[in-house]
Amino acid sequence: MPYTSGVEPDAPEAPASLAERAVAACERVAPKLEFESFLIGVKGDLDEDAKRALKRDVGLALEQRWPERRVAFRRPDVVFIYDPAKDWVEPTVRSIYVYGRYRKLARNLTQTRTTWRCPVCRNKTRARVDCAPCHGTGRRFPDSVEELLAGPLAQAYASREFALHGLGREDTDVQCLGRGRPFVLELKRPRKRTVDLAAVRAQLADELVGRVELPAPLREVPGDLVPRLKGWVGDKAYRARCVATAPIELAQLGALQDLVETPIEQRTPARVSHRRVDKVRKRKVLSLALHAQPEPHVLVLDLTCQSGTYVKELVSGDEGRTQPSLSELLGVPCTCEQLDVLDVLVDCETLLGSEPPPPAIED
Repeated sequence: MPYTSGVEPDAPEAPASLAERAVAACERVAPKLEFESFLIGVKGDLDEDAKRALKRDVGLALEQRWPERRVAFRRPDVVFIYDPAKDWVEPTVRSIYVYGRYRKLARNLTQTRTTWRCPVCRNKTRARVDCAPCHGTGRRFPDSVEELLAGPLAQAYASREFALHGLGREDTDVQCLGRGRPFVLELKRPRKRTVDLAAVRAQLADELVGRVELPAPLREVPGDLVPRLKGWVGDKAYRARCVATAPIELAQLGALQDLVETPIEQRTPARVSHRRVDKVRKRKVLSLALHAQPEPHVLVLDLTCQSGTYVKELVSGDEGRTQPSLSELLGVPCTCEQLDVLDVLVDCETLLGSEPPPPAIED
């Protein structure tokens, strides 16, 4: 809530008075707020010269009031907005952004929080405590990577809201291995800003054994990394266990190499068409390697694909929505029984560096 004196002013207050109100607003809205830098903003119809003078004078008054803090014009921890028309001072706390990479080892874990109802209790308003599948949450998937990572981090930063931003995502039943998937966890309105991320990472390692791992150190990053991360176009390596409806002969396997570097047209898969735009995307398989067949009707493939390739549909054909497909080339209907992301092919320093991101793949 904004802090207000309850008096409608005819003119802007004196800088010293506004500085004291900024202090009061800070203590009222966010007690024990930790910050080192701040900035003053002014709303309303004041002319620009008056605004600049007011912001400068209030900033100087606050620096005298807070000798351990400073005015910062780039990424201040807190911005105090003064609106003379409404007579309030409101502090806005800048989010903290923590970068890392995660491995997802569980096959029943979503990337971000979902509200899909538990198929057993299906309780809309209050979950049944005795419902084993949802652990009393009322949700089909009680946990997510987002929530598991955010628990200790949100507690450390004293933040009640958070959001996970990932470089792509994997399906709930897909493992993400190798170097892990890059992510940024946004901690909104944190009351603390000094955190031992190495200790938090060690805590997460103890709590998430067998479910999620953090193969790289956690580090704080600027918020402008989020659009860079989400817009990054990176190839990915997969391992797919494919099951055919009939035994596959050795002579048939040579046709699989026709998938490599061949333009593949993928219409939005039927399984996600209810929430994604129905369009045809052109992608490529960059490499393909075949493991020894564990059974006559089973294939295990390692593939490197362009970003945005639907691998499950690349195997099945999705009733003709993906062409060509593994099923089409083999002449035998196949399904992807198990899928793993072996690697997201971008290193941390490249992603965090200043070089421009790779060009987007045309949809």
